[in-house]
Amino acid sequence: MAKKASEEPRMIMLSGDVNEKHISDAIEELFTFDFKDSKEPIHMILSTYGGYLHEMFALYNAMHAISAPIYTIGLGKIMSAGVLLLA
Repeated sequence: MAKKASEEPRMIMLSGDVNEKHISDAIEELFTFDFKDSKEPIHMILSTYGGYLHEMFALYNAMHAISAPIYTIGLGKIMSAGVLLLA
């Protein structure tokens, strides 16, 4: 039997500043998606002028800590800390 595509989109939007609130929300979503299905990819859409370095590294570390593949997509402005997350 073929595996059904997830009904819930596995997408995270990070727009605006890279700050504690935005990053903690993104990390929570990452771990939630990974807990539900660690094989299905997660799409992360970025559009940011950047922000705080420590928060960026918290998200970067979370992205490497989960098993699910993550595809990053840059839309519009990708600057400063956003460049490292996109890469």
